[in-house]
Amino acid sequence: MKDLRNKIIFFILALSLTGCALLSPGKEEVLYVEFWMKNRNPQAQSLLDTIIHLNDIDGSDKIYQYVKKWKKENKVPSINEKKRRSLRVKDVKESFNLLPKVIYDVLEKKSERIILASDLGVPIIVLPVYYKNNDQSGRFIIFIDEKINFRGLNDWYNWREKTAFMNTKKKNDFKVDAYLSHSNSISDTTHYLMAQAIALMISWDKKFFPENLESNNFYHYPLIKLSWKNKKGVIHSNFDQITKKDFPFISFYGQSSRKYSFEKIFEFYQVLDRSNYVNLYSATGPLKDFVETLTIYIHTFYFNRPFHLDFYNKDNLLDSFTNCLKEARCLKKNYQSRILISEFFSQDSKQ
Repeated sequence: MKDLRNKIIFFILALSLTGCALLSPGKEEVLYVEFWMKNRNPQAQSLLDTIIHLNDIDGSDKIYQYVKKWKKENKVPSINEKKRRSLRVKDVKESFNLLPKVIYDVLEKKSERIILASDLGVPIIVLPVYYKNNDQSGRFIIFIDEKINFRGLNDWYNWREKTAFMNTKKKNDFKVDAYLSHSNSISDTTHYLMAQAIALMISWDKKFFPENLESNNFYHYPLIKLSWKNKKGVIHSNFDQITKKDFPFISFYGQSSRKYSFEKIFEFYQVLDRSNYVNLYSATGPLKDFVETLTIYIHTFYFNRPFHLDFYNKDNLLDSFTNCLKEARCLKKNYQSRILISEFFSQDSKQ
């Protein structure tokens, strides 16, 4: 089942949370809708009623075993989080009250459950709910890692970037300073995760993202075609001439097959300035690119938040990487993202 819906990160799921958790088992592995409907709060009146901690759900052991199996199948390692504090249901609900109405409405129509859990290995996982006949119900289960996501958004983004690089104990004068939030709040982190969640929901629709990349020429997928091509069943970047040496080996959340020193990130982002990838995460695969492009579009145009990364050496500013969706090199991605998201939101409103 070659690359069949490998989802992350979003994410989120989405996977985001890819993001996003961007890995997922096949349909036969997904819990069907009756199980979730049985355990859903019958008094649920709004999106806020669907947010719950895993430990508070009837049948949580079954769900935990499913997530454990998901991690094993997709080779997602545990992330050793030393933080004592964790995200609470109350924190998520408070941040949801600050969502733009259009985003809130989409999540309300699409979210079967939003579950806080520990040790996912990725910030967010988004999985569709299926009926017994394997048809999608149009609703999704969103898992949020309560440990990983207890950071302000700027700190969260800095953490994610570092997961793709070697962790050395020696003092390092090189640093990256992400600026995606004016207040660097946990609420903004949750909003970014929900942008990943929506992007991952969109990616589950075969109209917007192919079920099997290797057997598709992307003719009907203009957003993917802008950055990726299929050569005899092997997916290549349209920018292979500048990325082919190192980029295939970059992987986030501790999954890298090759480790680079953190200073290498500056070189990577200088390469990205000659491409149409919105960040380093998006340059590592078509699904991650798809999800992260839509996530950053939602983040900047729906949430009206900033996006840029500053690179320093000994506190001297080396360069900045800004939101390319507002630059000439990414304007086609901007256009296709706007069309795709608008179509998804319009499609949802007719249901």
